Amino acid sequence: MKSTFNWRIFEFVKQFELKRIGRGQLMIGQEVAFFQPYTEQLNEIGSYIQDQFPFADYCLWDTGILNEFSHHLQRGSFIIVDVEKDAAQSVYFQLKERFKPVFFRVNVDLVFDFANDNDKPLLIRNMVSESPVSHGSIKTPTLEKILVDVFSDPEFVYLEGVERVHIFLNAFEKYTINRTKLFRYAARKGKKQELMEYIDKISRL
Repeated sequence: MKSTFNWRIFEFVKQFELKRIGRGQLMIGQEVAFFQPYTEQLNEIGSYIQDQFPFADYCLWDTGILNEFSHHLQRGSFIIVDVEKDAAQSVYFQLKERFKPVFFRVNVDLVFDFANDNDKPLLIRNMVSESPVSHGSIKTPTLEKILVDVFSDPEFVYLEGVERVHIFLNAFEKYTINRTKLFRYAARKGKKQELMEYIDKISRL
C-alpha cells in the first residue's frame, strides 16, 4: 500500500500537479524556479573571483532584483559579494584593485551614496557556512538565502515593515520556496524560530 501511495505521489509531482517545497512537504501546483539574471557586471566580478581565488566559497547578487518583489522601487542598488570568512578580507583587497567602489564591513547608507545604474558599488561580507547557493558560470544565492538575509541582516534594515512583507508575500506567490532549505539556513543564522513566526504572521494578512 505504501509503495503504491509513493508511486502516485511521484506521478503527481512528475505531471506538475504537486510541487515539492521541502523534505516530505508538497503543495498543489507547478514548480516555478527562481533564476537570477547574470548582468555583465556580475559576470565580470564572479569570473574575477574564481580566477584569483579558485578555492574560495562565494556568491554574489545585485540587490536590484528585489524590485521584482517590493512595492516601491529601491532608491539604488548595489552588489553583495558574500565570501567565506577566511578569504573575505583578501578578496576585498583584491577587488579594490579592479573595481570601484568596494566596501567591507560598513554601514549600508555609505554604500547607497555611491549607488548608480552603471558601475554599482560592491559590498563584501562574511559568508555563512553551508549557505544555499546556485552553481552556474558564477555562484549566486538561491531565493531562500536572499529572503533569510533580507529578514535578518542589518544591510536590509531599510526594507523593514510593509516593504519586507511585500517582498516575502510576492516571492512565495511567484516562485517555489523550499522551506526545508529556507529554515535550515535561517537556523545557521540563529533566526529559524523568528522567521517561522514571521512567515506565519504575514501569511494571515
